[in-house]
Formats: sequence, C-alpha cells, structure tokens
Amino acid sequence: MKKSRKTNNILIGITGCIAAYKSCYLIRLLKKNQYNVKVILTENAKKFIGKATVEILSGEKAYDTLWEDRTDTSHISLTDWADIFIIAPATANIIGKCANGIADDLLSTVFLSCNKKTIFVPAMNERMWDNPIVKMNIKKLSNLGYIIMQPDEGFLACNAFGKGRMPNPDNIYDLIKRVDFPSEKLSGKRIIITGGAVSEKIDPVRVISNLSSGKMAKAMAKACYYAKADAITFIHGELSIAPPEFSNNIKVNNADEMLEKIEENIDNHDILIMSAAVSDYKPKKYSDKKIKKADKLEIELVKNIDILKKLKDKNILKIGFALETNDHKKNAEKKLLEKDLNYIIINSQSAIGSDDTVLSILSKSGDSLEDQKGSKLEIANKVIKWIKF
Repeated sequence: MKKSRKTNNILIGITGCIAAYKSCYLIRLLKKNQYNVKVILTENAKKFIGKATVEILSGEKAYDTLWEDRTDTSHISLTDWADIFIIAPATANIIGKCANGIADDLLSTVFLSCNKKTIFVPAMNERMWDNPIVKMNIKKLSNLGYIIMQPDEGFLACNAFGKGRMPNPDNIYDLIKRVDFPSEKLSGKRIIITGGAVSEKIDPVRVISNLSSGKMAKAMAKACYYAKADAITFIHGELSIAPPEFSNNIKVNNADEMLEKIEENIDNHDILIMSAAVSDYKPKKYSDKKIKKADKLEIELVKNIDILKKLKDKNILKIGFALETNDHKKNAEKKLLEKDLNYIIINSQSAIGSDDTVLSILSKSGDSLEDQKGSKLEIANKVIKWIKF
C-alpha cells in the first residue's frame, strides 16, 4: 500500500471483557491505515482473545506481564514508543484502578507512567456503567484530561438492553483520528452539514429524487470532526451509507422539511455546508392514492424552494455545492453570487455514488482551488484546510 501519511504509533490496552474481540477489528483497521500498533493484554483479556491473535494482527509482540525476562523496562519503553494510548475495552476494574493510582499489573503500570494522549473506551453491563462509583471514577479521569469515549446503547452480552456496549471500531478509529489530527482549525465552531438525496412525493409510494449517496456529506462531516469542530448537526435525506456516529443526526424527507430543520438550528451554528442533493422540482399536485399504471402519464412539475436563497440573510458562513454537466465554472459562479455564498464546491458527475471525487472550489473573494482528485475523505480534508473560516 502506498504510504500517504506520517505513521503514528498506537498502544492499545485490552482488558477482560467479551467486547475484547472488537479490539482485533480496531487493530486491523489501524494497520490498514498505516499506524504501527502494539498491544498490552491483561491476564483476563487472554481468556477472551489470545496473544497469537493480536501478534498476527499487529505484527508485533504482545505484552502481558511486568515480570518477563527482558533488558528493557516495558512500562517505560512502551510509553516512550507510543504517540497515543488507548484502553479498549476499558472495564470498570481498569477504570477504577487508573482513577485511583493503583498499579498492580503491566497495563495499570503503563498507564501511570504514560504522558501521552490517553483514551478510555468503556464497556460493561449497564448497571455497572450506572454505578455511582464508576461514574465518579469516569468524572475523575475526565477532569484530569483523559479522553472518555461514551459507550453505545444496545443489546448487551448479559441479555440486557442498555448503555455499556463498546462502540463500533470504525467510530473508535474516527476518535483516534480526531485526537491525532494536526489541525484544530474548527475548534469552537458549530457546523450544520446537509447530505443525501432529498425527495418529493408523487403519491404514497413514488417520489422524485436523485442518485446522491451522501458519501461526500459524510466525508465533510468527518473532516470537520477531525479538525476539532465543537458540534456537528447532520441533516440528511436518503443515504446509501450510515450517518456519522459523532454528529446530531436529523432525518428529513423533502426540501420543506430540510429548510425547517436548518432554520431550527442555524442561529446557534457558525457554518452551513449544503451538500444535500435537493430536488429542483416537485409535483404540482400530490395524489393521496397510488396512481394506477396507464399507457401514458403526465405529471406537472413546479419549481421547488431554493433552500440557500431562503437563508441569504442568515449571518453564517455558507458553503454550497454545484453538480454540473457543462459550463461548470460559469454556472457555479452564477450560483455563488445569486445565493450569496462564501464558497461553492463544484462536484463531478462521475463522483455520484463513488468513494472518490474530482472537485474545485470557488470563493466569494475570487480565490479558487481547482481539480482536486482523490478519495472523498482526502478531498474533504483538503477543503477544510483551504477554506478560511
């Protein structure tokens, strides 16, 4: 694989929890994205996953004891090596030991000697998570500057339903990227991003829509999250992928609903990124009964609302998208002026549904960034880096 980033070193501590298997996926994901990974296993962790598994996945020796005969002092050498330390899953036991300075095994001793950014990914039964002692320990670690990832709510291994599930490894990876990301450009900023295909109903079972997948919008959301945005509100239509886990996600069906949700949220946000593909037209009349098949059917269409034009007077930095099949720059410049945008991103027709894109950006000031090619996430990171917020 071609190397495209500075490789960072991630030290993972795995504790005794049924969710330990998810850490294997996390190791694989980190390695795929060119991170070096070393792993510490507690004795209880080895009852769920074996040393051989994590050694094969990480390509490194797995560490599990303070007492192995070696020339280096592992609790110091491992923290010297690491750029980021993550304990995943983090049981109530390890959280309690770390919060109270107890060092009775390799993992807790490494924690006390670590001066690098440290992330806890709790996983436990919902009653343990709600225990006031656990809450106190979590608050103590958070107040000391350690990063606590909130567990998911869902079906637990004990057949209960509640909060305590270890998050999906993809979401843990996104948090690591946010911690690792060199830019804090969006710190203090609250951002609305729209995405996906917004449709208009013809009858109860048919709509006018488009082929937007929402992948570019999700990539923009990730780029903003990595650049330390304080909050992201993701207002979306139909998506071919899951919406981001780190954002406040609001599902809408049509243009009127999207405008309504934007207006409800816009006054306490700083930036609007209008990536959604909104239908330009809608049926003049909606049939409340399914239209029967006929040899010929005529549907009269009328112009739909223009969301960005409706928001012209809002004091917020506005970024629009334009997908053109001809006269790309001329048409985009027209939209930039008509809708009073700060920036407009010219997207490629070939990018629809793809993980890759080719795009250009025009600014109100006349600056431009043209013909950027790559994965949608790579290009989204470039867009956030280039735009003046």
